[in-house]
Amino acid sequence: MGTAIASSKASAETQMPVFIRWIEAKRGDVSGWLLELAQVVMGYLRATSPNAGDADINLIWEDLSGEDGQLTLEVVRWAYTEGLIDRETALQLAPVKIMNIQEVLDKADSENEDPEQDNENEFQENLDEEMLMPAAA
Repeated sequence: MGTAIASSKASAETQMPVFIRWIEAKRGDVSGWLLELAQVVMGYLRATSPNAGDADINLIWEDLSGEDGQLTLEVVRWAYTEGLIDRETALQLAPVKIMNIQEVLDKADSENEDPEQDNENEFQENLDEEMLMPAAA
């Protein structure tokens, strides 16, 4: 993988982060043509099947790191509470998959009586609820 590791440190724990970054880079390399291929297939299906639908095509990759989502959630919650990140960034960093972050934020704002009021407790509860839901693959 391009990195030298002394034999005493040649463990899966040491090599795993490097391997994960390599896989993520490869995923980035193939994302473009995979999306193009999927669009060609959907175009063919729409042309040959009247009920093929008009679905958006997205790539969703499986998480490789197996990181503890609770730790990530605690760090995101702390950073948000301290004012280091805004709501959108908190949702981007949260250990849940949210397809349309802006839609989630707009819905949260419309549910508040006063959208200008900072209601971080409700935001944290919603984030906790999202964390408990199983991620759709």
